[in-house]
Amino acid sequence: PDLFAGKIHAVLQRKWKSRVKGRDYYDFVWYVAREVPVRLGHLEKRLRQSGGFAGKQSLKPEQLLEMLAQKLSTLDVKAARQDVQPFLKDPKSVELWSREFFLSLLPRMEFV
Repeated sequence: PDLFAGKIHAVLQRKWKSRVKGRDYYDFVWYVAREVPVRLGHLEKRLRQSGGFAGKQSLKPEQLLEMLAQKLSTLDVKAARQDVQPFLKDPKSVELWSREFFLSLLPRMEFV
């Protein structure tokens, strides 16, 4: 759960100008597919440290899902695919990636 929280932090906060780190999204899919829950408290602390969350109350799952939906709706999927493909045994395994694919994973996320 803590590692998944760290990966979500990377998805939300990584600032590499126009470059997309495909591994972040590959790992995001991996965690969701294995039903690993996100430790929300850990993620909240990391987001507060990096300036990604400044709410007065604790981070709620609905808030996180909205943040992820906003991020995923602007994802350059082609760039993410191209970035991760050299590391894959089967580069075709990311052909199904699309904004819609990533957004469809959000309701499957679990939290602790």
